[in-house]
Amino acid sequence: MQNKYLKSIQSVYPDAPEIKHIERFAFYERTTKAYAVVVTGETAKYGNIILKKGVTPIV
Repeated sequence: MQNKYLKSIQSVYPDAPEIKHIERFAFYERTTKAYAVVVTGETAKYGNIILKKGVTPIV
């Protein structure tokens, strides 16, 4: 599943950093500090991801 996400991101941002895995409770802790939470209809098991916001690089 992560390759599907990375491929989609890299289609717009080819230099996207690699996907990192974090432990379940660390994920929950990070979501409490999130700027926004987006709920989707994704049905994939373990389909939760955190996207880090920032400045778009000049290409």
